[in-house]
Formats: sequence, structure tokens, C-alpha cells
Amino acid sequence: VSETAPSQEIESLEVGLKQRLFNDRFEYSLAVYDMDWTSMLSGSALVVQTSATNTTPLILTGVLIPGDSHLQGIEFEGTALITDNWDVNLRLDLMETEYVTFFQPFVAQLTSQTSRFDGNTLPRVPQRSGSLSSTYRGRINADWRWFLRGDVNYTGKAWDSEANIVQTDDFTRVNLRVGFERENLSVELYAKNLFDDDSWDYGFRSVSFREPGGQQFVTIPAAALPPGSAPTVGFQQGMIVQPPDKRAIGLRIKYEF
Repeated sequence: VSETAPSQEIESLEVGLKQRLFNDRFEYSLAVYDMDWTSMLSGSALVVQTSATNTTPLILTGVLIPGDSHLQGIEFEGTALITDNWDVNLRLDLMETEYVTFFQPFVAQLTSQTSRFDGNTLPRVPQRSGSLSSTYRGRINADWRWFLRGDVNYTGKAWDSEANIVQTDDFTRVNLRVGFERENLSVELYAKNLFDDDSWDYGFRSVSFREPGGQQFVTIPAAALPPGSAPTVGFQQGMIVQPPDKRAIGLRIKYEF
């Protein structure tokens, strides 16, 4: 174990294209990239013995483990002016990730002591995401204007850990706004997460510091280990998840003076 982590290095090749078409009523950007990430750091935890005479185990957290990975993907964003009052924006991110070499002992107790995860997908990174938004604007009279805007945001599935054991669900959330504006005053009615989607924002595996009365350390039986292995000590693990914001409907008034 080293006191310092190695420097991370990224070799990246990216080709992009930006263009405006149809008298500037449509513009888009497209990027294709390929990336090699050397010494990519990942957090881990280990069970260690405190001393030669004290057999009580200790969870050592904050350990950084380097590994090599490969990432490639496509990013697209386009905006179209359908009419003078109506615009539409589309964004797409498509990504493929893979560990080239990676060692992670944190989840070994869940994988029959397998700790090499070469070829697995990087965790906590959705491979697919995108959004579609549109705004329509109009005028009520010489002083007042109005607008209607909708946003649809999609987030793809993501793995919990380098072992690729559990995936969070993909989800789609919708936001809506309608507003009225004049020179120094705006009134807006909004709805966030309009359909009250309750999917987790994200999730990742971590040490489960015990609940009152619970056990922090567990004995992993030989039956769960490779043939010929002796029982060993592990620790409780759990998933840390981020709940979404519930549906929110409100009124926003802004006055400038």
C-alpha cells in the first residue's frame, strides 16, 4: 500500500462538427470521442487486523485504487426554430465504458472472492441519456407576452459498483412551465417532476455502518468462497441511494426595479 496515489493520465481523441442550416433556423453539434484513462482512481474499503496481538478487525476506508479504463461515445445537440415563436432542442449522449484492468477487493465478499473486474462497465455512469425541450412564445397585447415550455429528461441505467451486481432503473422526468411577462414583471406557473417519478437518482455500494444492535463484521463461510478457502471476515455492505425530488407545483413572480 502506497501513501500516495499515482497520477491519472488521459489520452483522448475527439472529432466534432458544428453547423447552421436553413438560414440559421437549425443548428447542431456532433462529437465522437475515444478515451484511454490510465490510473483512474476508485474508492475502496478493506478489513485489516489492527496489530499482531489484537485480532479485532478494523474497516479501513478511503483507500484509493488505480485502474485503467476505456471510454468511447457520441454526443449530439440540435436546436430547430420551427416557427418564429416555436423552438425545439434535442440532446443525446451515448457512451460505452469498460475497465481494461481493475482490481477492487471491496466487493470480493459478494463475488466469491473475485476481485479482478477487467471488462466490466464503469459504475454510476449511465450509458444512455438525453433530453427534449420545447418553448412556444406568443404575445397577448402590446405590453404582455406569454410562453409555454416543456422538458423531458431521460437518464439510463447505471451499475452500483465495479462488480456490476445491481443496476439502478432508467427513468424519465417531465417539467412544465407557463408564464406571462412584461417589461419589468414576470409571473410563472411551474411543475417539476410533473408525473411524480419515484426512481432513484443514483445508487452506489458502500460500507453499511451498523444500525443499533446490528453486526458490523460478518463471517464469510467457506461455501461462499473458492474451493479450499478458509472462512474469512468481511463487513456489512449496503446501497446508498439518492431519492428524487417529489413533484413540485408552484408560482414564481419576479419584479425588476
